[in-house]
Amino acid sequence: MKLIALIQISALPALGVHAFDEDSLLQVTHASRHVCRHGRKKCHPPVQSCAEFRGCKGKWQPKKDAPATCRPKGCSKRDCCTSAVPTTPFDCNNSVNFVLNAQYSQISLNDEEAYAGTEHAECKDTAVAEALAYCKAECLYHRSGCTGFFFQKHTNGHEICGFYSEAVNATNLEKHVHQQCSQVCILQPTPTPTPTPNSTTPIGAQDEWLPTPADELKRSADESASFYPSAGSRAQGTPCMTGFKELNVEKPYEGEKKILLLGTSKFLLPCTNGKLFNTGHHSTETLVPMYHFDKAGFKFDVATEDGAPLALEEWTFPLAEGYEDKLHEIRSKVQQQLEMPRKYSDISESLDGYAAVFIPGGHGPLIDMHTQEPLGRLLRSAHAKGLTTISLCHGPTALRAAAVGGDFPYKDYKIAVFPDAVDKTSPSFGYLPGPLRAEDTAESHLKDLGCKVQNTEMDDTVVVDRELITGASQLAAQKVAEAAVQVLVEKYMQQ
Repeated sequence: MKLIALIQISALPALGVHAFDEDSLLQVTHASRHVCRHGRKKCHPPVQSCAEFRGCKGKWQPKKDAPATCRPKGCSKRDCCTSAVPTTPFDCNNSVNFVLNAQYSQISLNDEEAYAGTEHAECKDTAVAEALAYCKAECLYHRSGCTGFFFQKHTNGHEICGFYSEAVNATNLEKHVHQQCSQVCILQPTPTPTPTPNSTTPIGAQDEWLPTPADELKRSADESASFYPSAGSRAQGTPCMTGFKELNVEKPYEGEKKILLLGTSKFLLPCTNGKLFNTGHHSTETLVPMYHFDKAGFKFDVATEDGAPLALEEWTFPLAEGYEDKLHEIRSKVQQQLEMPRKYSDISESLDGYAAVFIPGGHGPLIDMHTQEPLGRLLRSAHAKGLTTISLCHGPTALRAAAVGGDFPYKDYKIAVFPDAVDKTSPSFGYLPGPLRAEDTAESHLKDLGCKVQNTEMDDTVVVDRELITGASQLAAQKVAEAAVQVLVEKYMQQ
């Protein structure tokens, strides 16, 4: 018999004190992370909880009764806010408000499912700014191929946005009878700079939404040219996780069982346009859980497909604003295991001596972890033993290896994983240097194998189903660690 419980991870008791039923399934609901508006249900990356957002840098006015937080004027503590929609791409013109003879897809901003906006009979600067921010984010992050949109505020206060999917013809711009704040916003193409010999332009000084050349990250002189995310997307994703906190483990584990980290040494992910993404495992997704596992008393073995050093996304460390020192602390402590890992094939399939398996995220696992037969054998063995298996973001794509040379054991498991839809849109703001190849997507292939994906957004959803603990993205790293430590405390430290 299986019992499914929905709880907030923050509501868990002090670790090591209370336990939930042994055969229960824990699904941690994700926190709302919306552009600031009462009751809005749709999220856009990159956004954060109002209660957690800090360091506004003048973009929002703090509310008088909560000077330590940052939110748009008039938002309550229960509302949620975006740090900012990218400022670069749109050219907005309120002398026009429609494009003649252009197909568009329309949403109502007063529709609770889309926006839950409040109708005002007249234009109000704050409300219009929020509506435009919402439509810009909708165009950028949720509508593949979007070239721009119109925002119209009707005389009765009703607001709509219509999104174009073809190039906007400037000669067809018109002004209909709507309120003055109505306008057309056109997504501006970002020109690719022509490289010049012996250029002295520093790395990262290019246009903020172009992928950044990764020359300074090369591991060898003959390594192929690659890219890491644009300066704009990195800035918008900082901090890459909120809510870091120490866990209260009353009595750390003192036994001999270790946590087995199964990762990859591969770090160059090819895109369909021939460009390479400089990746590996995301530092937050790898080291935040390891930090908490270490504090709970567990030691580690690390294994990669070829025994080469575990690949980490070095460019992600500065994104760990507020807790980067914790990442460096645990990295230093496990440096030898990370740099001199074992091979998958060196690990006994009995998995005796291990308390859990951990597969961290980052785009690195997409490269070929799902093709590794020795990894698949270990995962099938872990499943057969009921060994706690932990993964997040793109890491769960490695579960596909369990279907290589055997029956896939995770059919009908509920999981969280990074959404393919976000990967599909990320080249538009320079996170990826190009679209992913079809064979490298995670979510769709896991669904094809029978996994039941519970999240639709890049958020902090955590799902625990039987022995499998999964998280949706880097935003879930802390909560994945909390859920995993809770399970391990009950399993090994309360006997």
